[in-house]
Amino acid sequence: MNLPTHALYGQAEKAWALGQFDQARDLYGRLLALVGDPRGQEYLRRKCSLLELLGKPAPSWGGLRCLDGSAGPIPTGGPLLLFFLQFNCTDCHSAAPWMGGLGRRFVPRGLQSLWVDVPLDDPDQHTAETILAFMNQWAWKVPVGIDGPGCELLKAYRADTTPFAAFVDDQGLVRYLDFPWPERLGERLAQCLGEGGT
Repeated sequence: MNLPTHALYGQAEKAWALGQFDQARDLYGRLLALVGDPRGQEYLRRKCSLLELLGKPAPSWGGLRCLDGSAGPIPTGGPLLLFFLQFNCTDCHSAAPWMGGLGRRFVPRGLQSLWVDVPLDDPDQHTAETILAFMNQWAWKVPVGIDGPGCELLKAYRADTTPFAAFVDDQGLVRYLDFPWPERLGERLAQCLGEGGT
């Protein structure tokens, strides 16, 4: 990246972090017209796709199978933190303590959490037993579901890999979509919910 595109990228990232999604989308679009590298273009297209959903109503819950046997979206109402994972993903194992900690920190502010295992590899391995074994590593009780075999919910949130986090505010609008960066996600939760407890 040359100096002008690097500066433009910094402006886009700052706008995204501040929740100025329309401005960020415009800046990433301008960058896309300037970057010639195919990998850079794909990265910027993904950013623009995520930004199309930020600030908009959350996708429907089609395809989610809840491990407690319920049919509908759980939990319902209130702000919701989604953590998309694969039980056999080392990065997901690393991110799980962060996500559990953020979830606990903002419970006093009404935050609910839902962890969703995504069968990106062999769907037959993604059973209630394997996911519950993953969950039992963390002293954190949270509703868990398994995405459909086509990974419908993950795709609805514009993602194609795990770990991935989404935050939906109490109005049902998507306010965060990205890798679960603890500082950035924590800042977004604090902006929307006020400072969480310790």
